[in-house]
Amino acid sequence: MSDDLKRSSEAPKTSQLTEGVVRLPCNQPSDRYAASAAAIHVAHHAGLSPRQCQEVGVVAAELASNAFLHAGGGLLDVRALETGGIEIVCRDPGPGMESPTRVLDNAVLRWHERAAADLHPDGFGTGLGAIQMLVDQMSVESTVGVGTTIRVRKHTR
Repeated sequence: MSDDLKRSSEAPKTSQLTEGVVRLPCNQPSDRYAASAAAIHVAHHAGLSPRQCQEVGVVAAELASNAFLHAGGGLLDVRALETGGIEIVCRDPGPGMESPTRVLDNAVLRWHERAAADLHPDGFGTGLGAIQMLVDQMSVESTVGVGTTIRVRKHTR
């Protein structure tokens, strides 16, 4: 586990810009708003359309929220791609997932099956499915007991 993740509770309370990467903590529920705003800002400057900017805002908020809810915190990095578009990487030191592929497949199924009337106090349980629907590329690396890294990309069209 990286030192950054071990110290996620000691991470900066606000965003930091280092070498073109905006780094944000995901240690409290309200961090999702900062993550969304940062992603929208970077996406706008990377040349994404207004709709795409809003989509990456939703993605960043969902990733930040998941890191807090399921891992107790993490770090979110947002950067513009040289080829056009945006990359968001969320790392957490949480419990990890035994089978990320199965989790993602189930999330997409729930995304298609759930109705707003099914709202659970902890959410719809469809966040990863929504993320998959809104991005062009998504990868998940996870080790049980170590943590999870989710990397997504949205390209200019």
